[in-house]
Order: sequence, then C-alpha cells, then structure tokens
Amino acid sequence: MSKTVKTIFYLISFLLFGFIGYSMPLLGDDINWGNYFGVSYFSTNLFTYYDGRYLGDVLVIIITRYPIVAFIAYGLVMTLIMYLVQKISTQLKNGKKDDLFAASLMGIFLLLMPTILFQQILGWHAGFANYAPSLIFPLTLLYLVVKNYQTPEIVYKKSTMVLFFIFALASQFFAEHITILNIFNDVLIYFFLRKQFGDSFKKMFYTGMIGNFLGAILMFVNGAYLNVLFGKDGYRSISGGENKSTLFTYFAKHVTGPKLTTLLIIVAIFTIAVIFYSWKTQDKRRKIVDLALLISGFAVILPFVVVSPFGARCLFASYVFAATIITVTVDPWLVKANKFVVPVLLLVFLAAGWKMDTVAKGYGDTYQMQVAYFKYQNTQPRTVQYFLQYADKKRIWAEPDIDGNLTTYYVKDRSRSVAVVEYSEWSKIFEQLQNKNFSSKNKFWQAFDKRVVAIMN
Repeated sequence: MSKTVKTIFYLISFLLFGFIGYSMPLLGDDINWGNYFGVSYFSTNLFTYYDGRYLGDVLVIIITRYPIVAFIAYGLVMTLIMYLVQKISTQLKNGKKDDLFAASLMGIFLLLMPTILFQQILGWHAGFANYAPSLIFPLTLLYLVVKNYQTPEIVYKKSTMVLFFIFALASQFFAEHITILNIFNDVLIYFFLRKQFGDSFKKMFYTGMIGNFLGAILMFVNGAYLNVLFGKDGYRSISGGENKSTLFTYFAKHVTGPKLTTLLIIVAIFTIAVIFYSWKTQDKRRKIVDLALLISGFAVILPFVVVSPFGARCLFASYVFAATIITVTVDPWLVKANKFVVPVLLLVFLAAGWKMDTVAKGYGDTYQMQVAYFKYQNTQPRTVQYFLQYADKKRIWAEPDIDGNLTTYYVKDRSRSVAVVEYSEWSKIFEQLQNKNFSSKNKFWQAFDKRVVAIMN
C-alpha cells in the first residue's frame, strides 16, 4: 500500500476524531476546568495538593478553553493509538503486508467502543485528557520491544535516547493507574527480556525506565496522595468498602445479574483463548505481545480493588489492550484476503466516523444553545431559569437532568429555580423560528423565550 494512501487515511482519521473533540460540549468538571478553577489551578498552587496528573491537567485546561486545541488533541492521540497498533501488527508480520488492516480495525474499535466508555473518554474532555494520552507510551514501548527482540543490530542515537527519556518522564503525569502500569512493565521487561536486546536498545530502555521511575516519584509526592493515604481526601480513598466506588462495588451496582455473568464468561473465555493461542504459537514475539497486553489489561485495573473512585473510564486501557490483541491476531489470518477486507474496513471506519461526528455536532449545538439562552435569560426579570435538555445523553458524561456546574457559571441570579425544557419541545420551537428573518439575535431569543415560557406554563 502506497505512502500516499496511508497518509490520506491517517489524515482522515485525525479529522474524524478531531471533529469529535472540537464539537463535544463542556460537561461537569469540564466547565470548572475551563473557567476560574482552571485559570487559578497553577497560580494558587492548588496543583501541589490536588493530584499529580500535571500534564493531563494542563491539557484539560487548554482544551476546555480552546476548541481548536481539542480538535488537535483528540485527532492526534486517537490516530496515534491506531498507528501504533498498526506498527505492532506489521512488526509481527516481519514488515510484510504493511497495509491498513490493523489501523482501520482499531479505529472502528475506538469509534464504536461501548457507550459507557465513549461517554467518559470521547464524550468528556476531562476523561479524555487523562485516560487517552496515557496509553501512547505503553503501546510505544511494546512496539519497541517487539522490534528490538533478538535484533541486536539496531542502533539508536543519543539524541533519540534523550527524547525517549523525556517521553517516558512525561508519560507519567496523566493517570495514576497507567503510571503504575508503566513501572510494572519496566520491571517485567528488565527481569525477563533485557537479555534478548542489543546493547543500543538496552541503553535506551534503561533511559526510559529511569524516566518512568522519576516521573512516578514526582507524581506521587504530590500532597493529594498523602491525604488519600490517611483518609483525608473527600473524593479518593484506598480503604475500599461497600460505600466506596471500587472495582467490585462498581460492577455490583452497574452490571448486575445476567449481564455480570455474561461479562465474566466473556472475559474468562477471552483470557483462556489468548493464553492457549500464545502457548501454541511458535512465534516468541507474538507470545510477548499477547501475554503483555493480557497481563497489562488486568494489572491496570488491579489497584481499583481498593482504590476509589472507579469508573468506566478506568477500563479504557483494558479495552484498548483487548482490542489490540484481537486486531493483531486477526490481521495475519486474513492477510491473503486483505485486498478485499481492508476496503470494507475503511468504509466501515469512515461511516462510523461520520456518524460519531454527527452525534458530537448535535451535542455541541445543544450546548451552544444552552449557553446563549442562559445569557439571554439573565437579562430578563423572572423567577425560573429554563434549561434546554439534550436529545439524549447516551454518549456524553452528563448529569441526569440539569448540569449543576453549567447553572453555577451561567445563571447569575442564584435565587432562581431551574426547570428542564425537553428536547422535543424546544427543538420544535427552534425549527419553527430558524428560517424566519430576525433583525438581531436578541429578537430571535425574545421570540424563542416567549414560546418556551408559554409551553412551560
């Protein structure tokens, strides 16, 4: 497959995911990060005792204030995940048949991830900023391990090693469980695989290992974790218990009865299948990839047995690792049919991307309506402030009815009560008015508000 085709594909991927980030509304914590809390986060030294997600926090502050940066971040990070999975798969095929099978299939996995994951990763800036970029390093390290396994002739420049150190250090400032996972992976590689590498990659690996350990230290010396350790943090805890949202209590609450049984069966079958396939294959590099991803998938959620709060976002890494196992396993099976399969996957990827972009735009348009309508209502004498509801909340991380953070920032008169206007009601009014010519935006909002008040009363 030509470089031009690959470049166009990754550019399209960047645009599809980028538009999701650009369009998605600010929800819950996003609104705080994009306003005073985010602005004062560093100037008031709040960051020294809030958490050690320094780069994740910087990213969420920027993307909640500048949609164009959200576009770039979403597009770049998600496309990089696809690219790295493709590189791992190609490496397992010894560089042969470097098509777009793995990248396009991984893209489909990312776009069509379970709704509860989509809500907290692509449907929530604060979730994306911490949980998506953190996966770039583990996937990069796995690719480098596979590439350099029993290949001592590969030589790396000192400048590359310096950059890898910076990369390894920076990767530790996003999500705590990934920070721990990186250390865990370093230890496994050091004890079980380092003798299989050439001297040049050993030096680079050790450089990255030092970066990972230093980054972990810098993260966990943050004052927040001392408060967590002594039970003084009002949000996080390591005590566990039925009243805490840990791994087990989360599933007991959200995935009950037959659904939980089905999920456990699927996980068990998948785990046994991966272990059996890895045991049967003669390709040692494939064994490394499958077992590394499988072990990482479990190890990354293990802390949440006692650590809370646990949410679906904490499963994103495990989901990506499982999807990668499936992708790199299926790829060689269909290698002879890839000239037929890849075009189909590309079409599915494009269709899914278009669909999710449309969904994101709908959410974004509603959010813009909410803010603009709030600002108009602030100029009017009344006792009730009307909140425009979303068409649905399937793919956004939103409160059940009214976003309390949104009303805090955009309702000036705090004595007013807030009433929900259902989407079916206000969208009908909007459709009736949007084709009429108003002399100003204020005139439009006057007409819109008059009809909303009429139906609500």
